[in-house]
Amino acid sequence: MNNKWKFIRTVCLLSLIILSNLYLFSKSNTDPIYLSRPATSMNDSINNYLYNVWRDTLPDEQKYRSIDFENISTIPYSKRNFVKVLFCYNTDTISIDDDIITFSNLESIHLKNVTISKISSKLFDLQHLKRLSFYSLSILNENREISFKGINNLNNLTHLILWNVTGITQISNDIFDLKQLEELNLVGNYSSHINNEFDKLSNLKSLVLDSFQNSVIPSSIYECKNLESLYISGNNFSNIPNEFSKLTKLKNIRFTGTNILTIPDNLGYHKNLHTFILNKTKVKNIDNILKNLTLSDVSNIEILDLSENGLEVIDFQDFSVKNIFMFDLSKNNLFDIRGKLVDSEIDLDLGNNNFSEIPIFFKENSGINYVNLSFNKITSLPDWIGQVKIGSISLKNNKISYFGTELCSDKYLNFLNLDGNPITDFNPMICDCEKDMLISVIGANEELAKKIRQFNNLDTDRVKIVTTQTEYNNYKVKIQSKKRFK
Repeated sequence: MNNKWKFIRTVCLLSLIILSNLYLFSKSNTDPIYLSRPATSMNDSINNYLYNVWRDTLPDEQKYRSIDFENISTIPYSKRNFVKVLFCYNTDTISIDDDIITFSNLESIHLKNVTISKISSKLFDLQHLKRLSFYSLSILNENREISFKGINNLNNLTHLILWNVTGITQISNDIFDLKQLEELNLVGNYSSHINNEFDKLSNLKSLVLDSFQNSVIPSSIYECKNLESLYISGNNFSNIPNEFSKLTKLKNIRFTGTNILTIPDNLGYHKNLHTFILNKTKVKNIDNILKNLTLSDVSNIEILDLSENGLEVIDFQDFSVKNIFMFDLSKNNLFDIRGKLVDSEIDLDLGNNNFSEIPIFFKENSGINYVNLSFNKITSLPDWIGQVKIGSISLKNNKISYFGTELCSDKYLNFLNLDGNPITDFNPMICDCEKDMLISVIGANEELAKKIRQFNNLDTDRVKIVTTQTEYNNYKVKIQSKKRFK
C-alpha cells in the first residue's frame, strides 16, 4: 500500500512539473524579458524546485534575460551579454561598480526602495541601455555630489525616471542631450532651478517635474511638439501662458501643488485631451474651464479632477462633455452646485466639502451614475431623494439623524450609503419598486439595528437595509449587476 501511495505521489509531482513547464514556456515566449516563478499553492520548497527545474531547461539567452541586481556577482562573465534587465526592490545596499560595463547588452535597470553605495561612471557607457528607473532610492553620503553628468553618452536612452532619490541635489544639464528620450520623470528636490532646454528633447512624450522652484513654466516645454503627458507639481509659477495651446498632442495634463490663480481661456482646446487634473492650487473660479471644455472640440476627455482648490460654488451652465465618466470636486469649500448637465453619465465626487443639504441640482439632473457627498455637513434627507435619477449616492459621515422618506419612487436609485451618520429615528416609506435597492447604515446602534431588522422582515423584498459589513457583502451580490457600487 505504501509503495502504491509513493507511486501515485511521484506521478502527481511529475505531472505538476510538466504542467508548470508548459505554462512557463508559453509565458517566456510571450514575455521573454520578465521571468516569474510558477504559480502554485504548494509549499516554498516545491515551488523553488519547480522553478529551478524549469529555469535549467531554458536556453541561456532566456535564462539570463532578467536578473536581480543582488545576484549579478554570481553571473559568469561569459553569460552577461545575455542580460537585458537588472532589477532590485526593497533591499538594503547595492553598488553599481565598474564591472557594470560587462553587461554590454543591458537594456533596462529598475531599482526601487534601495540604498546605493556607489554609482560608477561606467553606467553611462552602456550603449544599449534604453530605460533607467530609480524609485525612492538613497545614495550614501560620500556619493552625494552625483548629478548624472555624462548621462548624455547613453545615446539610446528612451526612459529616465528619477523619483525621490535622496542624495542628489543637482541634475546635470546633460539630460537635455538625450535625443531619443521619450519619458523624463524628475520628482524630488534636485535643484532650485531647471534649465530652459526642453526643446532639445524632440521625441519627448511624457514629462513629470516636481519640486523645481521655477517662477514660470520653462518656455521651451511648449516646443515639445510630441508631448502627450505633462505633470507639474510643487512649483512656484502662478499662471499658464497662452503658448500652452501649442502642445496639440497632449492627452494628460496635471498641475498640482502650484500657485496657479487663473486658467487661460484656450486651455480646453486640446482635441486629444483624455485626463485633466488641476488640484491643490489657488484657483477659485473654474467657469471658464467648464465653458471651454463644452465649446471646444474635446471629445475624448474622460477624467476631470478639480479637487482641493478652495472652490465654493459650481455652476455647470449646460456643461456637456459626453465621455467624462469621473468628475472630482472633492476637498473644496463647496456649499452649492447649480446649472444643468447635458448628456452626461458621470461619477461626481463632492466629498469633503461644506454642503449642509443635498442640492436641488440632483433632483433636476438625470443620467448621473454615482454621487459622493460623504464627509459634508448634511443634516437631513429631502422628500424627493427617492425621485432622483441617480444610480448610487454616498452620504457617509454626515450629520443625518432621521431616516424617514419615500424611496425608490422613480425606480432609478438602487444604492444609498448612510454609514457613519448619527441616525436615531427610522421610518422609511417604501413604494412598489421594480428594481432592487440597497441601503447601508453600517455602524447603527443596537436600537436602530433592531428597528431595521423588523423592517426587513416585512414584505420589502425589493429593498434591503443592512447594518453590518457581512450583510452588505451578502446582499450586494444579488444586485451588483445593476448600477455600480461605491
